[in-house]
Amino acid sequence: GAGGAGGAGGAGGGRGMPVVPNRACNADDDCDEFERCLRRLCTLDPRPDVYVVNSVVVSQPNLSAELLEAVLQAAIIANRLNLLVEPGGYSEDNQYRWYIGNGDVRDDTFDYLVNQPIQEFDGSWIRPAEGPVYWGMEGNTPFVLHLPQGQVETGDGMVVSCFALFNMTVDLTLEPRLNGDGLPEVGMNLTGFMRQSDAEMIHLQFNGVWISLSDLFDFSNLTVDTTGDGVPDAYPFNLSMTAGVAAFGGDPPAADGSNRDPRLGFQNPPGCE
Repeated sequence: GAGGAGGAGGAGGGRGMPVVPNRACNADDDCDEFERCLRRLCTLDPRPDVYVVNSVVVSQPNLSAELLEAVLQAAIIANRLNLLVEPGGYSEDNQYRWYIGNGDVRDDTFDYLVNQPIQEFDGSWIRPAEGPVYWGMEGNTPFVLHLPQGQVETGDGMVVSCFALFNMTVDLTLEPRLNGDGLPEVGMNLTGFMRQSDAEMIHLQFNGVWISLSDLFDFSNLTVDTTGDGVPDAYPFNLSMTAGVAAFGGDPPAADGSNRDPRLGFQNPPGCE
């Protein structure tokens, strides 16, 4: 099966070989953890579980990692950041899809926030030369993390939620595994960069104080040149997240993905900084 300890597989050279189902089955019970019996073959497919991120480790940019990790972890503990990670199944060309989007929790049950996009990521299952099977995708991938920033009251007396948008370009890997208690979880690793211009647009609330994300970053960490002009314009970024199984109250993805909209343009309501 795909279970195992350790972080999600690396994305560098020698990613490994694509996983090809080759074990016959008649029912899901014939297969290992995170597998289903599809077309009478045991096939990696962690549905129907939906996962919610419960911890994050920031290792890059290294001089700002500790404080940024504290900001994100505080939002997770306070249930202000409920990032849902949902396996979506296979496409006709045998790509495997994951959905990632912000959720809300009520009575310990999670569902997506209806006014926010649900990002979709298509990739493949990889068996590396060493370590557990993981899911990965080719090339640099836009990834937007919507971080709740509290609520404000509008002029007409309505209370609305505000969000800061982390715009990153990453190599994304996901590893379904069993935790120390034998329960399913997903390890998610994002390695890439954040442009300085995007960091300057982000303001975070920490211990009741608003902080510009660019103020958290040390200028000496500005080492990535995304345009090839010889001038560094971005910070290296690495986030590792763990997501545990969530009680999900929403509908499963439609066959055509119509109820998981990645193009839903989110804008903060008036009154948000």
